[in-house]
Amino acid sequence: MQNPSDVLMKILMQWPNDKISVETFLKTYSGYLTEEFDRASLVQPIRSKNLKLSQPLVTEGVAKIFVYVPDPFLAVLLKDNENGFRLHIFTFQCTNCFGTGISGSEVCDVCGGSGWGTL
Repeated sequence: MQNPSDVLMKILMQWPNDKISVETFLKTYSGYLTEEFDRASLVQPIRSKNLKLSQPLVTEGVAKIFVYVPDPFLAVLLKDNENGFRLHIFTFQCTNCFGTGISGSEVCDVCGGSGWGTL
């Protein structure tokens, strides 16, 4: 079985940038993404030379990995039928609650309490 960190690093090292277009990336790496993956995530700037990954938290076919570039992102990979992993979600930390899911004393209305992305 593939290690989810290895799969994620392979994807991030070729993430679209000023030298690699989204179209070129997708031709080569679409097999590493779930069908539900939000392609709009590919416009987020990732500088591969500054990447740091947390240890993956793997539970029942889902792997969650924090990515620091240096800003924090959350990557969620799903186990596929071939004992590998595919990137399902790649999102930024909520800029309102900074990952806590709470704004003031209420559930954050920007991310819906997840601490990541926006609703």
